[in-house]
Amino acid sequence: MTYDEHNPRTKPGSTASVDWTEATIRYALKQEVPPSKILLVIAGYGWDWDTAAGKAKYSSYEELMGQKTKYKAKVQWDSRSQTPHFDYVDEEQHSHQVWFENSDSLRFKLDLVEKYNLRGIGIWRLGLEDPMYWTTIPEKIKVKK
Repeated sequence: MTYDEHNPRTKPGSTASVDWTEATIRYALKQEVPPSKILLVIAGYGWDWDTAAGKAKYSSYEELMGQKTKYKAKVQWDSRSQTPHFDYVDEEQHSHQVWFENSDSLRFKLDLVEKYNLRGIGIWRLGLEDPMYWTTIPEKIKVKK
């Protein structure tokens, strides 16, 4: 499972940075788990931290894009974690930080599946993901026979 690097118990940040994801894979391989038995489980959602209230909730890609549009937020790319994020201020004047996964961040995780010759991927929770996942996955992962 390579998600929730940052979560309601941590400060705001990426759901799963590429370095953290790769470290998790390397840890599993050091435990002598063969790559052919490893599925890289990735997030299909994001976290919206209300920094004023000190709490976070996970939301679907669709919900987060609705927040982005509603508050006219600009999505930024974090080159360290290889994930997108944006900030906004709500009607109660609470500042929010949103970190999420999209098809661009997914590409970096799929590169790791190929790099380590893993069995494949899983997505937690289906239905919450960026719809473009379903175009990106077959572009990056070849079916193993």
